[in-house]
Parts: sequence; C-alpha cells; structure tokens
Amino acid sequence: MAEYANAAFEPRRGPARLWPWAVGGAVLALGALALAYAVYWYELADKAESAIADWTEARAAEGLDASHGAIAITGFPFRFRVTVEDPALARAQPPQLSWRTERLSASARPWSPRRVHLEAPGPHDVTFRDRGVPRVLAVATRESSAEIELTKAGTVGRFEVTAHGLRIVSDALLGAIGASRLDLSFEGAGGEETTRLAVHARELALPLAGLTAVAPDIAHLGGEALISGPFPAGPFEAVVAAWRDGGGTIDISALRLEWGPLRVEADGTLALDEALRPIGAFTARVLGLRETITALTEAEVLTPQRAAFVRITTSILSEETKGGRLEFPLTAQFGRLFVGPVAVLDIPPLVLPAILLQ
Repeated sequence: MAEYANAAFEPRRGPARLWPWAVGGAVLALGALALAYAVYWYELADKAESAIADWTEARAAEGLDASHGAIAITGFPFRFRVTVEDPALARAQPPQLSWRTERLSASARPWSPRRVHLEAPGPHDVTFRDRGVPRVLAVATRESSAEIELTKAGTVGRFEVTAHGLRIVSDALLGAIGASRLDLSFEGAGGEETTRLAVHARELALPLAGLTAVAPDIAHLGGEALISGPFPAGPFEAVVAAWRDGGGTIDISALRLEWGPLRVEADGTLALDEALRPIGAFTARVLGLRETITALTEAEVLTPQRAAFVRITTSILSEETKGGRLEFPLTAQFGRLFVGPVAVLDIPPLVLPAILLQ
C-alpha cells in the first residue's frame, strides 16, 4: 500500500490541449458557411437583374413595352428585396393598354425564393380603349400588399392581395368605387387543375342609384368559388368557349351580402350554355327583405306597385326557416332566372369586356 501512497500522479492534459483546436475549427466552419451564404445571396442578386432584363425582352416580343427607372437590390443578409422605380407597361397594338405606378418592391427570404411579398404603395394609373374611346382608370390605396407563391415551373400557384382604403376613379364610371378593405386570393396552377378564388370587400361603396337608400355602403360583399375545367391558351373569347365546351363549372359557396338590414347567403353551381348565358341552380337565404323593400320604396327607388308585387311574390315562393330567414330556390336556364317555378327576369348572354376582344 505504501507503494501506491508515495506514487506521483500527473493531471491528464489531453482535453485541455484539444479544445483550442475545436473552437478554431468551429469558427472556421462558421466563416465558411457565412462566406458561402454571401456568395449565394449575391448570385441571387445577379440573377434577379438578369431575370428583369429577360422578362423585358420577352414582353417586347409580345408587343409590350416594359420600362422602369432605377433598380435597387437590398436586404442582406436575411431578406432579398428588389425595388423598381417608375415601372410601366404599355401595349400600342390592340388591345391598347398601359399601366404605371411609382414604385414596385418584391422581397423573399433567400432560403425560400419562390414565396414573394409584393408592395406597390403609390397610385396605379391604367389607360385603355373601350370600343375606341380612350379611358383612364386611377387606383389608389392607403396600404396594400400581395403574397405570391411560384411553382417550380415559374407560374403563379397562389396569389393573395390585401388592400386597405381602396378607391377607384374612372371617366368610364358614374362615380368612385371605394372599399375600406379588399381581400382577393387565387390558388391553382391553371391548365386542367381546379382553381380556387375568393373575394371579400368591406364597406363597399358603388356608384349605383338608390344604394344609399338602404345604407351608406355595403358592409360586406364576397364569396368563394371553385372553378373546374381547362383553360387553354388563346384569345380570351376562344378560351371562354373552350372552357364551356370542356365542361367547365363554377361552384360558389359562402356568397354573402350585408347591406343595411339585408342579409343574403347563397351557394350553388354555374356554367354557360351555347349562347354564353349563365345556367345553374342556387339556394338563397334572405333576412331583412321586408325592411329593405320599405326603404327602397320610401326613397322612390321602387314604386308602391312594384314593392307590393315583390312582397307577394316572395311570400308565395319562399319558405321561412327557424331563424326567420326566407329561403329561395333560384334557377338559371334558357336565358331566364327562375324563383321556384316563376320566371322573374331575362338573363342576357355574357358580355366580355371590349378590351379583351380587341
């Protein structure tokens, strides 16, 4: 035992000698990663400038003149932001159309380049010709932004827009269109795939006679649609016809209107017949119809005779639910709209905007 007691032990120095090398290796690895990331970020910047130039050339081949001012690429290291000053797009050949705004900004995370955030804070000026007459459309918002998700092929797979304080003014309109908020979303890569579309507007003001007789604005108008059927490339009129002939349908759900005392909810399916007239069937649930008819009559939008006819017709053709709502079956066929078995009005063929047909 004395042999062990008098033995001299030295401390183990292996780990103490290794830790500086471990720290140094980690620092070198992090530095290499940071350098690789910086190279990747600046490669994206070079590709962005090339992509803008290629896109401008491609539009020129289509007869579109794309122009812009200064381009700034910022956001390193955690964002990739491209800001374009004075972007504009114009087409001299029919359909004549031009668009211009003050600034357009697109940003994305470098590790998720296909999810793009768009901002265009300034006013948007659109000019076009409506049956030969030059028109100007000015669109302004207090705040607006868009989220875009691109597919691997570079097409738009998802698109969401939110606009606050929307105001649209044009010499083609009887007055300004306004909304405190507008939400628009689109999802679908086109082709044979199903497309989802949703639109919701709040505090919507429309230049329609008698609108303020019930309320100053429409508190909520919107709904969702599921669009099925192929959309081949080609002129717009031919695309609509091909979509109809391919069995295209629109399934509408959560269609909602809140206008003063009036509450309307509806859902159903629409298609187009040979004459491009809507065909389909809906179910509408209505609350506050009587109060709305009274307000329109007092404002002389409806004559007393017409108001009486509407009250009698709705009481006969509707069923009252437990919540006090009136439920109507609506059918569109043969160019007429039916409430139950009674035809109430004619439905004209779909009129495509002239700008799409030039």
